[in-house]
Amino acid sequence: MEDTRSNQSKALVRGDQAGRDIFKTTNFYSVETTHLAVWFKKLDEQIAEDMRDARHHFVDTLKFFVDRRDDADVVGLDAKIKKSGFNISYLSAIEKKEAFAKLLLKYQEFSCAQELFGYFLSHIYEVFDEKICPFVETMTYQDVQDIVDREIIDKIFLEIGSGSTQMLLSKTHVRGMIYWLADKCFVRWHSC
Repeated sequence: MEDTRSNQSKALVRGDQAGRDIFKTTNFYSVETTHLAVWFKKLDEQIAEDMRDARHHFVDTLKFFVDRRDDADVVGLDAKIKKSGFNISYLSAIEKKEAFAKLLLKYQEFSCAQELFGYFLSHIYEVFDEKICPFVETMTYQDVQDIVDREIIDKIFLEIGSGSTQMLLSKTHVRGMIYWLADKCFVRWHSC
């Protein structure tokens, strides 16, 4: 039988020292180091210090979505819902849109909140532009909902991680962002 004992009494070590094996785990991805985590942390600080640094302007990422697009063939959320042919409840859509609009209004004076909203709206816009709108004529309502759930809601909440202690974002808010973008002609359920 082999002797597995070791004597390290005279060893000079600059680092780990063990009598046998050392196992280390490396975490290559941490939610705490994402730009969303940085924005949420800064937002918490801005709110705590009442640092309203965006009182009179929108940051560029949000400014892009604030104004209504001029090139829309169907204008208004109700008209878009009707044209889609999907069984989308206008009442539910308008309630969710207003929930997001109120959240946006509440935090519009904080640049980090604007950056976060701009980031989320941009993500939603890209998913609709690339994965829904070009194929919507062949998709069912459930197909669209599956993409929205998987590519928008699940991904946003995965990225949010622990989020903010000051601003709570719900799935209703994210769905409200979709309807808000639809009302401003950035998102549509009918052919492009």
